[in-house]
Amino acid sequence: MKVLYLVPQPKRADRIGAYSFLDEEIQALAAAGVEAFVLSRKVPEDTWCGRVRLKAARKPSDVRLGVASFLVRRAKDVPIRYFLELPALHHVGRLEYEAAAIVKAEGIDLIHSHFAWPAGFGGILARAETGRPLVATLRGTDVLLDEAIDYGRRTSKAYDRALRRLLATADRTVYFSNYMRDRALELGARPAAARVVRKGVDLAHFAVADDRVGLRRTLGLGERPMILTVAGLIPRKGVHHILEALAIVARDRDFSFVVCGEGPERARLETLSAELGLADRTVFAGRVTRADIPKYFAASDVFVLASLVEAAGNVLFEAMASGRPIVCTDSGGPPEYVKNAETGFVVPVGQPEAMAARIGQLLNDPALQDRLGAEGRRQTMGEFDYDRMVRDIRGVYRETLAASAPRQAAAS
Repeated sequence: MKVLYLVPQPKRADRIGAYSFLDEEIQALAAAGVEAFVLSRKVPEDTWCGRVRLKAARKPSDVRLGVASFLVRRAKDVPIRYFLELPALHHVGRLEYEAAAIVKAEGIDLIHSHFAWPAGFGGILARAETGRPLVATLRGTDVLLDEAIDYGRRTSKAYDRALRRLLATADRTVYFSNYMRDRALELGARPAAARVVRKGVDLAHFAVADDRVGLRRTLGLGERPMILTVAGLIPRKGVHHILEALAIVARDRDFSFVVCGEGPERARLETLSAELGLADRTVFAGRVTRADIPKYFAASDVFVLASLVEAAGNVLFEAMASGRPIVCTDSGGPPEYVKNAETGFVVPVGQPEAMAARIGQLLNDPALQDRLGAEGRRQTMGEFDYDRMVRDIRGVYRETLAASAPRQAAAS
């Protein structure tokens, strides 16, 4: 089975896409037998990245006439709003044109887009041009919208129109939580074509520490009980609410708070930490490499995710795989994965007092930490197993190809 992946582009040429979890997912599918191709604007010529074939996009000057002809042919498939933004339309048209060319040249069986890339179209023009079926995985910022915190790409009206067409057009749409599926259905996704695939975590990368205190010393994080969050430092991740909660916990508990991640909110969060009297307890570790982040999960006593809105939350599975209990917010997808009082605690969004109560409860009860953490680890070995997730995605491919076979036979 040959699959062309359309993914947000990386900053470096040695990567598949913009997100490490997406790279890992595509590499795992390739290892499971998928012939994986990725349209890349970062490599100067076709090359390999692990088991995945990166197909280089051509120079704009080399395809200008072809793109113009392509857009004329596919005009009926373009949302009218995009004709008001011609530079953006030409950009996305070039990428969809390149995708269609790869499909034809390589004999691709199926197109799979992530994050509705490019620009909300997510392969709909390449599908229309080639007749190949399209699977679109929607992962959060593509579908979700919270204008109060400037979150979501649908703040662009053109993007919103393209996304709605993608949801209605794709042969299958895939989500990692029922919360995401429900939001997509509200935007016009077809219920019969919308699939939820439960997330998984690769246990080869995450393990339970034999000595958490010793591991903290090795990392230079001291010996105090450790609370961890791993998140981009942006308003949506709610790290400010964790600091507000910890200011309450600090009244009668000793701890360190480690923040792994970078972003535009860092300076404001450092200031808030000082204002709350937490400067000597808080470590802003910055961006931690993918190779090192498992050590931080394993070294922690409690993991906290305080998102204001969240599609699923990859870090939740990584914390569970490390055998650590979780405190998270009811911000969308997370309550579908963190089972309250079983693998952690779910608290209301934006209520630091409730978060503080649960964090304090866990710090005061190491046996409870271990029990919840052990159950989380157990679930990652079954329900949230990475190989199971890969099998489920391949199952969506087989279902999609089988359903589209009559259409392709008629077209030929």
